[in-house]
Amino acid sequence: MLVLLQFAVTGGLVLATGVAARQQKQIMERASCYEGRIEFGDWETPPVAPFREELLRKVPGVITATVSGGRVLNALMSMLELPKPDGTTQSAFLLKFYSDTTLLDILNLRLLTGTTLQQIEQNYAHPALVNESYVRTLVPPGISPIGHALREFDAKADSLYVLAGVVPDFPVNSLEHEISPAVIYLQKPDQELAQATCMQIRLAPEHREETLRQIAEVWEEMYHTPFQYTDMHRDFLQRNVRFISFFRILTVYASIALLLTAFGIFGISWYAMRQRVREMAIRKVYGAGKRQILWLLLKPFLVYALGAYLVGIPLAAWAVTRWLEQFAYRVSLSAFDLLLPLGVLLGISFLIVGVQACVLLRNDVVRSLKTE
Repeated sequence: MLVLLQFAVTGGLVLATGVAARQQKQIMERASCYEGRIEFGDWETPPVAPFREELLRKVPGVITATVSGGRVLNALMSMLELPKPDGTTQSAFLLKFYSDTTLLDILNLRLLTGTTLQQIEQNYAHPALVNESYVRTLVPPGISPIGHALREFDAKADSLYVLAGVVPDFPVNSLEHEISPAVIYLQKPDQELAQATCMQIRLAPEHREETLRQIAEVWEEMYHTPFQYTDMHRDFLQRNVRFISFFRILTVYASIALLLTAFGIFGISWYAMRQRVREMAIRKVYGAGKRQILWLLLKPFLVYALGAYLVGIPLAAWAVTRWLEQFAYRVSLSAFDLLLPLGVLLGISFLIVGVQACVLLRNDVVRSLKTE
């Protein structure tokens, strides 16, 4: 019973760790749009448009930079009151970004519509881009939003702006929450953004520290104040730190459980095999081959592993599924996740018992036969 319990706990931890690893991978993939990006500025910062021109001219490690009316990871928000089928309303946040088309390059965003950014700038005096969540939440089904004024979908929107394109959803908070509707107001750098006080910068991955040092030198030379910035990738991961910390703890527990299971199998199999040396010798005398004897020694542990799997994995799968429900964007259990614990348990059993059985057959059984 203790062996079955140990196998079941280990199998459950392996299942949970495998699923958590895929959830962690999803977070890292979502965070990739912020890797190598920094942002800075607030309402006390002086206009940064001249600083942008100096950076692009003097610092080769800056791939691109955009001037904006606010930070991306601390975006301006307004409240939406969304009608529900039962006649009540539901509150939601609308994120607002004020920048030019280079913001899309900063965030690795592409247009999902058939037009291009150049055509948008030519066709609309005041264009705005929205994310997929905006379309799902605010645009009535069956209506193409392109070319419509934002006021048609949001009564509080700026009356001048026209919905000119749709971009993919991009997260700014933990994946435990759904991505909010967002609007990117495309403005002209020499007009509306001339007094903007925030900036996002995309850095070349090589010589990052040297590039940051050069940026700080240019800033301090122009504004005579210390340069302070936020690493967008680190900031986004910090917003998912609860899961990341949990994943690390789970990995440690799973590793300890695997070691304890391995030591437990080693001790039990060592004792059991030493009690059966004479039996194995007699079976060998009567013609039993090494494979037959090896299977005889392995069979009890494989049965333990299979029994623990059939009992423990359904409970572990139910618990993992309930745990995943806290994430708005989550992975689902796959056949690989469910079969991985069985493979690990069978692999450990076969490796440890198999090696001991080979040693037993080569040494102790031979000595026992000579004694007989």
